[in-house]
Amino acid sequence: MLDTDVRDSIQQGYRQFLKSRELSPRLGQKQMIGAIANALSDDNADKRLAVIEAGTGTGKTVGYLMAALPIARALKKTVVVATGTIALQEQLIHKDLPELMESCDWDYSCALVKGRGRYACNLRMEQIIDSVKSKDAGLFLFEDEQQFNPNVETEELYREMALALEEGTWDGERDSWETRIKDIEWRALTVDRRQCTGRRCRFVNQCPFFNARNNLDESEVIVANHDLVMADLALGGGAILPPPEDCIYIFDEGHRLGDTAVRHFGAECRINGTLSWLERLPKQIKGQAPLFAKDSALSDQLPRIEKEAGKITELLAMTYPLLKQYVDQSDHAEGRYRFAHGDVGESIRDLAKQITLSTSGWLGRLEVLEDTLSEALSDKQYPVPLPDIELFYQQAGNWLGRAEKLLALWDRLHKELKQNDMPMACWLKLDEGGGGNVDISINASPIQAAEILRDQLWGSCYAAVV
Repeated sequence: MLDTDVRDSIQQGYRQFLKSRELSPRLGQKQMIGAIANALSDDNADKRLAVIEAGTGTGKTVGYLMAALPIARALKKTVVVATGTIALQEQLIHKDLPELMESCDWDYSCALVKGRGRYACNLRMEQIIDSVKSKDAGLFLFEDEQQFNPNVETEELYREMALALEEGTWDGERDSWETRIKDIEWRALTVDRRQCTGRRCRFVNQCPFFNARNNLDESEVIVANHDLVMADLALGGGAILPPPEDCIYIFDEGHRLGDTAVRHFGAECRINGTLSWLERLPKQIKGQAPLFAKDSALSDQLPRIEKEAGKITELLAMTYPLLKQYVDQSDHAEGRYRFAHGDVGESIRDLAKQITLSTSGWLGRLEVLEDTLSEALSDKQYPVPLPDIELFYQQAGNWLGRAEKLLALWDRLHKELKQNDMPMACWLKLDEGGGGNVDISINASPIQAAEILRDQLWGSCYAAVV
């Protein structure tokens, strides 16, 4: 039941908005405000969902904000507006919300949040600048571990960005830099969640990512995007955004939500690409071992990590010829093969089971390594210079992140489909890279978003509007 004070706040806000903008009320917009208000104020948790379709010009943005904000404040919930594109995020935070606040004389606190990959890492920036200064180029480690040797123009760009970050004239967000940044240039400046040292980082107080996150705790309205919401839910919810049970989600451009959900809960493994990475691992471990020789516990871990990586390499090497047989018999023009009903067959299932078992154990060792390095970051007596610990932590985080993706794929493939279960879509794809390199990717993905959204979103959030 809608509280009288909340209802009055919505009605008064709408009247003020129309008056300040010299607009007439629109029937569709009023119906939308009423439908959302009724859904959000329903005492029955199963009914706090609203799905709305309205044509261009209805005023959907004003409609959902007008209804949701007063109700969320009364319930002490956070409104998370998730868009399908970054462009709409920017429009909401810089135009739509400020105009609504001014027109209605409201004072809701708002924050814009994007994925970690949109923010520069201060530590990576320092590492790059140090490398540029010493002319020791080619040491920048990416997710795919390809070397990047920046040219003079790119080196100058990094210097400008580092200075702007240091002086506070740039907030470290990619989209706010005044010129376009190429993907390969930007990727050098970012880390993923496994490579980030978090609160142990010496730059945490200047970190663009954490500064953006710090604003969330005090915000009544968070403007995110579908990808970020799905990423948060994939991590269990509450890892990036507030816990789902404390959120009223509004999914603008809701027709994109299903595809985003399926994409986030899919998994892929490129066989030769993964083998190439695993085969480089022993050299990388041997490069780190002398630096950390005085830490006997860590030194003992490294040979075991190398040995178990070797086991996974052997198993994956066995999968390539097996998968190639399927691709070779496919008549698909692009070298694809789809497993009927998601059933990969007994041979692949057996290999998948062995890979899952080996990768699961290896993942555990990598987590111990990351914990050890994390503790070393805070130990002022640790017998290794801090920059060396930071670099190894990033490298170990890269191993760990890739191991998690590897496990996500093969763990799905070894399970037999039970009766009445919704099958996964499983397929192979032949990838022809540069230089005549050929690879096979094996993929597993949900075929519908309904079950994902029911389990991960609708069943856990306080309320949602699409």
